[in-house]
Formats: sequence, C-alpha cells, structure tokens
Amino acid sequence: MKAESRATLIRFVLFAAGYLLLFQTDSSPAGVKEGYVAVSVGFASVAAFRLRKLEEQGVPRGVFVSVGIMLLLLLLWSARLISGGVAIEDWIRDALNYILFPVALLIGADAGTSLRRGFVGKVVLIVGVFGAFTFMETWLARRSGEMLGYEQVGLASSFVPLTSICLCLAVFFAGERWRGAALLLALGQMVLLAVSGGRTVWIYCVTALLASFLAAAVPLGVRLGRAAVALGATLFGVTVVFSLSTAIGGGIANARIASLKTLADGGVQSLLADGSAIERIRAYQWTAAIWQEHPLIGRGLGYTFPSVTTGNFNAGIYTLDTPIVVLAKFGVLGTLLILAAIAVLWWTLRVGSGGDRTGRAFLITLTIVVLVLVPNGFPIENRGFDLLVCMGVAYVLAAGTRSSPSSTAPDLKLEETVG
Repeated sequence: MKAESRATLIRFVLFAAGYLLLFQTDSSPAGVKEGYVAVSVGFASVAAFRLRKLEEQGVPRGVFVSVGIMLLLLLLWSARLISGGVAIEDWIRDALNYILFPVALLIGADAGTSLRRGFVGKVVLIVGVFGAFTFMETWLARRSGEMLGYEQVGLASSFVPLTSICLCLAVFFAGERWRGAALLLALGQMVLLAVSGGRTVWIYCVTALLASFLAAAVPLGVRLGRAAVALGATLFGVTVVFSLSTAIGGGIANARIASLKTLADGGVQSLLADGSAIERIRAYQWTAAIWQEHPLIGRGLGYTFPSVTTGNFNAGIYTLDTPIVVLAKFGVLGTLLILAAIAVLWWTLRVGSGGDRTGRAFLITLTIVVLVLVPNGFPIENRGFDLLVCMGVAYVLAAGTRSSPSSTAPDLKLEETVG
C-alpha cells in the first residue's frame, strides 16, 4: 500500500473509531470530544485537498456540491449567534450532526477513491458488528435493566450496524462469492439488534431483506433461490432471538413482540393508547406548532425541546423523534437546502457506483431502509447517520472506482468486499 493510501486508511479508521467510542458515552470528557471534532475537521480538509487534485481523474464533483450546500446552510443559520439569541455552546451541540455531515462525506469520499474496497468493506463490517453489540447492551440496560457486565462503551444507534447489514445482504443477493458468510454476518447483527427489545428493529430488518432482494441485478430465478435460503436462515434467526433474549435479556424481546400483537389485536384505539405512540404524537404536535411560528426559516439551532414524557423543557433535549423537527429548526428554505444536499449526494453515488452490481445494490438497499426509518425522526438528527454516510460513501465509491464495463458479469470481484 502506498504511503498516501496508508494515511487515508488511518484517517478513515480514526474517524470511525472516535465517532463510535466518544459519542453518547458519559465517560468521555467534553474536551476530548471537542478535540476529536477539531481533528476530524482537519482530516476533512486534507481529504478535500486530495479530492480536488484527483478531480480530473473522475472524482465525482457532486461531493463538493453537497458539501458546499451544507456549509452554506450552516453559515446562513449561524446568524442567530450574532444576535445573541442562543449561547454558542448550545448552537454547536445542536448543529454538531450538521457540521459532521460534510466532514464525514469528505473523509468517506477520500477513502472510497484511494482504498481497495476490500479494506473499506472490512472497516464497515467491524464498525457494524461493534455497533450492533453496543446497541444491544445499551438498550437491554434501558428497557429491562439487564447488564452484560460492562457500561455503555460507544454509540448506541441503529444506523451504525445498518450500513454493515445492508452491505452483507447486497453481497449475498447480488454477488457470487462469500455469500454464505455475508448472510450469516447480516443475520448475526440483526439478531443482536432484535434482542435489544426494539419493535422497530423487526420492521427495518425485514425491509433490508426485501430491498436487497429487489435491488439485486441478477436473474429472477437466481434471486428466488437465494431468497429461499435467506428466508430459512431468517426463521432460524428468529428462534435464536427469542432464546437469547430469555438467556441474557430477561425475555424483553419476547415481551415486546407479544405486546405489539396485543396492540394490533386491539385495533387503532389500542395502538394510539400505547405509551410509545402517545409520545410520538406529542413530538409531532409540539414540533408542528414550533414550525408554524417560523415557517420559512425555522426557529434556528440551539433551542431546547420539551420532554415527550414530562412536557418540561430540559437541558440537552435538542431534537424530537419526528421528521418535521428539521422544519422547526430550519423552516421550508433550510429544509430544501438539506434535501438538495442529500439528493445531490445520492445521485453522485448512483453514478459513482459505475457498473458495480454489489455497490449499486448496497446503495439502493441502504437508501430504502433509511427512508423507512424517516417517520422515527429526520435522519441527520440521529447521531449515527453521519457515520453511515462516511461508510456508505466510502464503499460505493471504492466499488465504482474499481469497476469496469465487465464488472456486471457474475464473477464480480466480491472477494475484495468481505475478505
């Protein structure tokens, strides 16, 4: 590996590792997190310089367009700081996900245009497995009080393992090699997520399976055969979930699924009376009211929201679980800018995936799963979304950069993906 590629890999790994270990961890001092963000911005600056030099070699210009739109958004919506409406500390805490979005995009694009997708794929898998374990441990402790013998060690966001799950499923349905290992890795991470007791987990895991089946550009007969294998493995995985939940989770997954069935049997009124549904309705109502007061440019960043449980305004609540929170913060104009940045990025990746079958299936699967999760909240508001962007961009561009007109053939070099 060349020295420049080695340096790119180090920056890529350090960004991912720091992101996983420092956010949502109380043991991490604020100064360390601030230092990490500063270093990440430095990494992104180096990445931008390298990408600019490589632009004539076909590096997608849409990356710079998307970054530019997000930087313009942050610049325009920082005007409240000048008027003294909010404290700079509150503004930065609220804006952090939007600040890290272009940072993650640049670091991921640098990795995708410089590294073999074998290296990128391994990083994605390691990050995903670690994220799945952290998610399970954290939510088991919150929902059932069950502890696995250690405190939360990292970011507990479902967006972290979703990237790895979608990649594994894309390899299984669209590839010719390492398919068995890829399916086992995907199901293993799904099991860990489901054991946590989350009811939404089942929805996006099923969505990922269906989306990867539909996105695979292989003959229908081949896809159906692979789907049959995936179905059998999934049914086995469901039994593992319930057994594992009983063993280490106090049966929380079993109880949550049983409660969902009870709610469904009770009809719409029963569903609306569920505690989670009540809190979600409150989030929509309160956020809509804030947006109606500031329809064009929103209320701005740095303002707290009321707790959906108590109704009180508590320090540290900068978002609510509803997609229209972006309208409350940025209004119609800001939301259009953000959607434009995301749309440009998606189209850039679609083109950048080239003729690589696995890269294209991965992009489509990941996109569909993220869209399914939108009712739970605006994606960028989720702390794990920027890491998903970094990993996703890196893999799609790495696959597309190495693709050729013949790469749609069955013997696509998928061994570089997971091995």
